[in-house]
Amino acid sequence: MNCRSIFLWILVWVITSNCIEVSPLSPKASPKFAVVAVISPTDSLVTAFVSTINPLGQEFKTSDMVVKNAKVNIKSGAEQLQLQYVDSIQRYQTVTKSFVRYDTNYELLVEIPNQTPLKATYKTLKEISPTIQLIQDKQNVEIKVNWKDTPDESNVYSLSINYWNAQLGRISSSGIDWEGIARTSITISDNGNLNYTAKGTLPKSSSVSDTTKFTLLFYNIDKATSDFFNKRSAQYNQNQANQQSIFEFITDVSQNQTDLNTFFERFKEPVLLPSNIENGLGFFGGYYQKRIKL
Repeated sequence: MNCRSIFLWILVWVITSNCIEVSPLSPKASPKFAVVAVISPTDSLVTAFVSTINPLGQEFKTSDMVVKNAKVNIKSGAEQLQLQYVDSIQRYQTVTKSFVRYDTNYELLVEIPNQTPLKATYKTLKEISPTIQLIQDKQNVEIKVNWKDTPDESNVYSLSINYWNAQLGRISSSGIDWEGIARTSITISDNGNLNYTAKGTLPKSSSVSDTTKFTLLFYNIDKATSDFFNKRSAQYNQNQANQQSIFEFITDVSQNQTDLNTFFERFKEPVLLPSNIENGLGFFGGYYQKRIKL
């Protein structure tokens, strides 16, 4: 018997004798659930959306994706807040005026029966108070805004100006431009000391008077949160006639005017979005807004 025959005989004997056990490699399990939670120290509404993740190509109804039996808790130190499921809007929420604070660590825990809990952590942003200078005459207005960025935070800011049109009896932002560019708001990434000026000429039908009321809307949002919502919004807006910005979405959420089920209806795998949710997909983040009357 030659060497080749001996080798083949030994190989057959080993296999038939079950001396070698071959276990197939199991593919890594895909996430089954997604959660999106947004908190803000300037809004009393705390809200979270919990859904299943649909495999690519599978038909689904948004209402079927909503998880209604989860236990959603947000914790900060010894304090704990439990969100309640609201069937009419198909998400979890509660109203609190003091639980969410600036520069504070929070933990999100979503427990779904017979599933691995979904977890995430987030630290709210430090408070920034901009200084404002208003220069005006009968038709023209100039508003200068200045604030100092927090160097250890990655932020995105948004500024917009509204004024109360006494003649028309409504709030308007038309005619107010930022830095000579015809836009009613401006989005800025952090870069140290920030100075921006809004200049505008009001319509002839509405001259500046003692009764004209100007309001600055100042948004500060964590950049990671902004990136998540911008990418999610871009995905959602692909076939939408009205493009919704991150700050418009956040404003709608803070006023409880956004249908999160519609906004996240395309939340199915593969989802190429930033995610900070352990054992799932989605995002836990925050922002704050300041409405400053001039």
